[in-house]
Amino acid sequence: MALRAGVLIIGSLLWDEANARPQWRAQRLDEKNAKPASVPIRYGRFSTKRGGYAMVFSNLCYRHRELGLGVIVPFVRPITTFDGLRQEAEFLASAEGLGNSWEWGAVGLLRNKSSEFPVDLVEEWRRFFTGKTRHYQAFVGHTPSEAPSIDRDGFLNLKWPISGNDSAKYDFLLATPTKARIQDHSNLKRYPRPREIGALLRSDATNYFISNVLHGIRTSEDASIWRTVTRLYPQFAAEWPQIGSSLSPRI
Repeated sequence: MALRAGVLIIGSLLWDEANARPQWRAQRLDEKNAKPASVPIRYGRFSTKRGGYAMVFSNLCYRHRELGLGVIVPFVRPITTFDGLRQEAEFLASAEGLGNSWEWGAVGLLRNKSSEFPVDLVEEWRRFFTGKTRHYQAFVGHTPSEAPSIDRDGFLNLKWPISGNDSAKYDFLLATPTKARIQDHSNLKRYPRPREIGALLRSDATNYFISNVLHGIRTSEDASIWRTVTRLYPQFAAEWPQIGSSLSPRI
């Protein structure tokens, strides 16, 4: 059985040059058929490397009806064996910089419940995932009141993000949930506020927020974040007028 699959991207995998990502995108993904999808995402992981906040999945977004937009990109090759699935997962993990032991992030699998998924593939995925995630840090919800975005068998606790005719084009998706954290706090009791996210934008030389917006990756808080940025750093509004134009319907 040939399974049709893709990757659900919610951040820099779509545009960054690190970890040989351009080669991964060119060789493993069918970029011309990328499509946006509504997903529960927010800025919630402080990155010391970037000096700002990166994206996380958060099931609180469902409850508060604050979905964002990610991008689904099909794999070039269909999955016909578990080795094919494992290979795509390992290429994705490498592009994310996860290493052999997945700790701060992991590759998770989201099944289309309308598609047949071989039982033996499910079991092999569980064994593979368990072997990779003995030290994974995000099996519990990021905040006390939300469910985790992934379970201990490696399956994503997310709603299927594709509807209509496009849904039948995929049997499953891979994505990389990461552990959320607030700057200078080891335990997450709340997510960073838009003003806290925006205040750090100047220190992020990678322009993570700006690049996300330019590539169609959005959260429900983007307009509020950008208002903070333009108030604190008006030079950004002058340098990136297209950001204000992109977000103006929500401002």
